Amino acid sequence: MKKRQHVLILGGGVGGVATAVALRKSFDVTLVTESDFINYALLPKLFVENLNYLNAIIQTKILSSFGIQVYRDTISLIIPSEKKVKTKKGKLFTYDYLIIALGAEVPIAPHFWSIEGFSQFQKEAVNFKGGKLVIAVEGIPYRCPPAPFDIAYRLKRYFESKSLNVQTIILHPEAKPLIAVGEEVHKKLIQGIEREGIELKAAYHIKKIDPIERKIENESGELVNYDLLMYVPKHKAPNVVSQSELSTNDGWLNVKKNFRTEKYDNIFGVGDIIAPTLGLPMAAFLALYEAQFVSSLLTNQEPPNKAEAACPIEMGSYSFIPFCDFRSKIENGLPPKCKIIEAEQNFIGFFRNLIHQRLLSLFSGL
Repeated sequence: MKKRQHVLILGGGVGGVATAVALRKSFDVTLVTESDFINYALLPKLFVENLNYLNAIIQTKILSSFGIQVYRDTISLIIPSEKKVKTKKGKLFTYDYLIIALGAEVPIAPHFWSIEGFSQFQKEAVNFKGGKLVIAVEGIPYRCPPAPFDIAYRLKRYFESKSLNVQTIILHPEAKPLIAVGEEVHKKLIQGIEREGIELKAAYHIKKIDPIERKIENESGELVNYDLLMYVPKHKAPNVVSQSELSTNDGWLNVKKNFRTEKYDNIFGVGDIIAPTLGLPMAAFLALYEAQFVSSLLTNQEPPNKAEAACPIEMGSYSFIPFCDFRSKIENGLPPKCKIIEAEQNFIGFFRNLIHQRLLSLFSGL
């Protein structure tokens, strides 16, 4: 009997898990992850419903029931020329194919982009008695570009439901937020923000934050005071990638439009780690697409023909869902083809549940 080839997957996020599940029947699959699977999209919901962050975590070890070997460890070194990967615990892995799905590193701050950030924001929000709620975006890239705007509205409504007077301000580095997915999406966003009384300071480049005086200063010297801060840090490439021969000058994984690395045909990238390289947003939907695409290449199947992504933006009666196909961006560097689905808040909630169920389906082998 012919020995099956070995696929080593680094990272247990959406892209890594989806690739592992898709390849498990055709290859021996090993997944190395330093943490359990986290559904970050649930964190805002858990906050407003006063639920524990544990509700957003799925134990990655259940993948073992699919025949996938799972190791909890941190990657310390990738040696492409020898087809080897080393970990901090001293484990040495070899592979026939390597899938790098290590995501992006998110510095700890009060935000919903990590479990640590979620816990920190929860603690600070307990003492919030009203005043200025500031959602400050440090820089691009960050996971799920529409999220700060959606979260601003949901937090505003949450605190108002507690009879608090809230002035909500968004600081964003882009002159025209979400313009990358089209003028129509940008205009719709601005309409919703203005209607809900949320202030947007665009092209605001943060220079420093004074946590004692509770002040934020931009590069022009403009100061913004806050009573409660959500700080969205610029995401960074993991050092194990940025310091390797596989990275771009910016530190992200250097891949071609078929998600193979530039130097090695047996190494692929999936998810947030390749998004900046290809000019894509960091989004779970795109990680799923990339996982399906890479899996189809390795199993000689027809690849998916659409790279669709959607992210609901809740803004009361101005709620909407940008729905985009990024194939043109991946293949030719052209803007994605997008349309707007206007939706009532009840449908937004329904759509969020669908997204959650789709992520859960990864762990049921569907």
